[in-house]
Amino acid sequence: MKNNPILQNIKTFPKESVNIKSLKATVVKGHQIASGQNPNTPYKDGSIALQAPLLKLHGVNIDDMHKATININIAPYQITIVEPDHQIIDLLWCDAIAPETFSFCHCQLNVNDQTYAGLIYYPHPETKPDHFQRAHVVEVIAPYIKEIQYGSQVTLNVAAKHISPLTD
Repeated sequence: MKNNPILQNIKTFPKESVNIKSLKATVVKGHQIASGQNPNTPYKDGSIALQAPLLKLHGVNIDDMHKATININIAPYQITIVEPDHQIIDLLWCDAIAPETFSFCHCQLNVNDQTYAGLIYYPHPETKPDHFQRAHVVEVIAPYIKEIQYGSQVTLNVAAKHISPLTD
């Protein structure tokens, strides 16, 4: 297992009980590339569906998640991922673009008094070719949540150790 080149690009951090940051947020429309709903996307099934089997090979299993991202605006705050649960470096998930680096942090979304486990999905901008997010927008992969729509108010809960101090 130690010599497996597939596993050499993943950085997994230990899980431990830590301080939780809760951020009020609003669901906003993203580029719709992750879901494949953008009519101009080259990824008709969505980029998440294409990435999912490769992510699983690297220890990030999103089989039970909706193959899209929920874009949430945490303004006036911005976060930077500093200690992800998983980091996959130089993932070649599409032949048409250069490899990308992704970080993932376990999180929870509270929606209408329901709590859903998810992952903050952070494609590193220095390796991402286009479709950049605004600084106040966080992408979350979660199970399908019927109650969510653009404008929905949600709360993002994430371990404080994963993110830089909040800035505005």
